[in-house]
Amino acid sequence: MPEKSYDHHRIELKWMERWKDADFYKAEDFSPRPKYYLLEMLPYPSGTLHVGHIRNYTIGDTLARYKWMRGYNVLHPMGWDAFGLPAENAAIANKRHPRDWTLSNIAYMKQQHRRYGFSYDWDREISTCEPEYYRWNQWFFLKMLERGLAYRAKALVNWCPECATVLANEQVVDGCCWRHDTTRVEQRELDQWFLKITAYAEQLLNDISKLEGGWPERVLVMQRNWIGRSEGTEVDFRLADTGEPIRIFTTRVDTIFGATCLILAPEHPLTARLVGEADKAKLKQMIDERARRDPGDLVKEGFFTGHEAVNPYNGERIPIWVGNFVLMGYGTGAIMAVPAHDERDFEFCTRYGIAVRPVIRPADGPLAEAATMRGAFVDDGVCENSGEFSGLPSAEARRRMTEKAEREGFGKASVTYRIRDWGISRQRYWGTPIPGGALRFMRDCAGAGKGPSRGAPAERGNNRSGRVSAGPRARVREYVLPRLRAGRAARDRHHGHLHRLVLVFLPLLRSAQRPGAVRQRQDRALVPDRPVHRRRRARDPAPHLLAVFHQSDARPGVDPSRRACDAPVHSGYGHQGRGQDV
Repeated sequence: MPEKSYDHHRIELKWMERWKDADFYKAEDFSPRPKYYLLEMLPYPSGTLHVGHIRNYTIGDTLARYKWMRGYNVLHPMGWDAFGLPAENAAIANKRHPRDWTLSNIAYMKQQHRRYGFSYDWDREISTCEPEYYRWNQWFFLKMLERGLAYRAKALVNWCPECATVLANEQVVDGCCWRHDTTRVEQRELDQWFLKITAYAEQLLNDISKLEGGWPERVLVMQRNWIGRSEGTEVDFRLADTGEPIRIFTTRVDTIFGATCLILAPEHPLTARLVGEADKAKLKQMIDERARRDPGDLVKEGFFTGHEAVNPYNGERIPIWVGNFVLMGYGTGAIMAVPAHDERDFEFCTRYGIAVRPVIRPADGPLAEAATMRGAFVDDGVCENSGEFSGLPSAEARRRMTEKAEREGFGKASVTYRIRDWGISRQRYWGTPIPGGALRFMRDCAGAGKGPSRGAPAERGNNRSGRVSAGPRARVREYVLPRLRAGRAARDRHHGHLHRLVLVFLPLLRSAQRPGAVRQRQDRALVPDRPVHRRRRARDPAPHLLAVFHQSDARPGVDPSRRACDAPVHSGYGHQGRGQDV
């Protein structure tokens, strides 16, 4: 009898249909069995699953099935990391709205997932571009804003003219955008939102010790270097012309009598004022060039500003330079250059013929001669040619010099970190919207003289053309979006696409906590303490969410001027254009 061939395509399709609507993999909300939660990384809906996805999800699927067979109540959900600039770029290229592009990719990739037979509980499916998910992002953001952990400020950022968006340092490759290898990245000063992770720098550093023995030592060293804690002294030099202070940070104040110039970062606020018109183009080129290169690959370059600063310890006037290797994000953005005792300063100063003056000698040796030095002496030693501090060991000199600065009011002991606050203003459009309530909160705080010290920024103007742009400073490509508007939302001054409606979180949570929470359709209640899992996609959820607004606003004691439905929390896209996005 001839052997029958195995038609895997027919057989797998048969069982896929059988399993599609089965309840094999649904987690029970209330079960006496032990619980096990398994979540793999959510895929980005780029269009299709590839072999890397399959490898990752096969591992997770194997573990989930093993736990099921061991008697666990397994929660194994799946969802979509659906926001991101690549989707926006793809939508522009294909002349489609990014939401349409993303949802079509999700539908296809979900079909692929089902074809592979992975053991997901699809009733728990989430998509990060849906308001019922990203409202929690916004809730966290507002809580951080209330606690002073989110703020808005101007900052120089890596800008890709092609993407028309901000890039992280890691997204700049050989001076070009990681997605457009022929587009040169430039620096622009833009209003940016930041999360204040520097508030936790010391705690982050201390808690690294809890990972010792479990994490590779090289990773722990990288983390410590990334945080970069430095103890030192802040000292105010003064501009010789005006007496204006120029604060520097140094870990080696014992070498300050050997300072032969002061160097500013190109982005330092004083730099633009000190640099003449002839050097403006050179300064811009320096800023852009540094954005395109890894700091370790920079050739140290600079130029003299034509101004001088006064050393507060000895009254000496020293030249003020601009140097491409000085970072605005570390210390104060200004350094004293001591070429005799710092390798970086030695390299820079010898290149430009700036004086080298040794002031620290080895404990068991003589002071070096500047003319014969082939490199900097960077170790601690004994101070020489340092006025009243001559003859002191370096450590003792640092202590006494810092005390003098504090006593006479031109400096203080200081701790600084290399870690910077996290800039989150990346997406041009297709990302979680910054809640409109954030701007109102900052304005209210500024008016009351409290809250975030950064002050209240001006709101970005509405774009009534129905086009998406990167803001008033950027001349970028634009594309027309559908003029989608909900009649109910429009009457309450919530213009824009229903799915981009931004919730006012506290009224929503308060109303959900009241007995008889407003329900979305017949089978979905808004529950405050857990996400709303989507058993089916609501075709038009916004009226139900607006009902929650009205319920919250109707409660006694609510100030009518602060009612959710009367507050323009977000200028959606379509009729009024786009507000602030992360």
